[in-house]
Amino acid sequence: MEWIDSAGGPLILIGKVHSAEWSGSFDDYNRACEVDGVGIIPATADGRTGSEVISLWGEPLSTSLMEDLGVVVQWQYAESEHELMSLIRERIGTLDWQVVGEYESNGKFVVFDAASSAQEVGPSDSIQGFWPIGHGIIQVADITEADSSARIIRFDIDGPSVVAGG
Repeated sequence: MEWIDSAGGPLILIGKVHSAEWSGSFDDYNRACEVDGVGIIPATADGRTGSEVISLWGEPLSTSLMEDLGVVVQWQYAESEHELMSLIRERIGTLDWQVVGEYESNGKFVVFDAASSAQEVGPSDSIQGFWPIGHGIIQVADITEADSSARIIRFDIDGPSVVAGG
């Protein structure tokens, strides 16, 4: 698996088609830092485009994608990658998922350091993945066992609406 790290701040996940909207400017970076854990923010400070970014924050964590499960993984601690991946595969169906918010997926996405723009990052500085196209919810779960811990983020297109009356 390929893992990426930030320079010490949050990573962001953004639809590939909208990635040019994230400038990595001081204002963008500060907005990503205001998120506690995992949160959804507008891709632009004024929200003019309507596209959104998922900020992955709380602490700088090595991040990867388990494509077969369709989840983003943030490594908190483990003896080895194999140990961590085994734990996730074992427990993914029993996790207590918390709803972060609604999200519109355009399919392809990219994850990179919030202090960078999409034009500045290369393949070794980012990971790319695919979620189903459509409206759904972002969910997060923590998985911890004696010697391993990770944060898991997923897009659930079949999830319940979190909008009142929706």
